[in-house]
Amino acid sequence: PDSDEFLRFETLALVATGPDGLIDQLKAKDLMRLFRPDRNGRLSVLDFVKSIDTVYKELRFLQASIENSSQIDKSFENIVNLIFYAIVISIVLSQLGFDPFSLFLSLSSVVLAFAFAIGSASSKYFEGLLFILVRRPYGIGDLIHVSNIESDTVLEGSVGWTVNNVTLFETEMTWLPTMERCSVSNGSLANSRIINWKRSPTARFVIFLIFPIDTSYETLEV
Repeated sequence: PDSDEFLRFETLALVATGPDGLIDQLKAKDLMRLFRPDRNGRLSVLDFVKSIDTVYKELRFLQASIENSSQIDKSFENIVNLIFYAIVISIVLSQLGFDPFSLFLSLSSVVLAFAFAIGSASSKYFEGLLFILVRRPYGIGDLIHVSNIESDTVLEGSVGWTVNNVTLFETEMTWLPTMERCSVSNGSLANSRIINWKRSPTARFVIFLIFPIDTSYETLEV
């Protein structure tokens, strides 16, 4: 084979060279696991590109996971701050001689009537909060499929959505076949079956190919 089509692993191993000029054996082993050269220490250009693409995808997934966690943590922080300020206001009122509990009881009738008015919506909202904060079935960049929990999944695999953004209120997704974007409330997704392709490394996807009956074996083999 043409030597121009291969890279020498000993050249790539120079990346693991330390300040003392010696090659770090641990880093060299990590490079070997990443690029997987042959017995002669050679690596094809195609395999090199595939290895770099794998690292790039892992970095993209890591960046998406960090962004997803930061957004959820920020929203959760806002809720904690709201509770904290409510407690601080209660303490300040008590120090000024007011009874905060009597004030809250006087407002309880208004709050109760408001709760009845938005009871269903608030139930969905808290259900969505638990869905995102506790279950965390997906993150930004994940490929998922949403279906009714009472229906069976198809054996050929499920065409799904790509998660673009996640908040405590809704999830923004892109439908892969048409690249259409939508936003769905987390409360609606809480009662659905979520199939996460990223978390299913051993999943199988069946593709059926139809050929004319007169197709030769050589064509099928190619």
